[in-house]
Amino acid sequence: MADLTSIEATVGEWRVVLTALEEHMKHLTAMVNTIEDEDEQCEMYDDLERLQRMIPDFKSQFEEGMNKII
Repeated sequence: MADLTSIEATVGEWRVVLTALEEHMKHLTAMVNTIEDEDEQCEMYDDLERLQRMIPDFKSQFEEGMNKII
């Protein structure tokens, strides 16, 4: 049987990371329009695209992991 204390800690840790990723994406989105240098804007758009791909992958990995534990 799985140790529920460690499962709860794991869920909490994943939520913290996911929240941080989502907040970072909001921060980058707000900043990208304030930057005048096109090269810097392109870099930030690349970062945003990576985050947009990463967050759903992160969520699915978490859900798969939880399904294996439970």
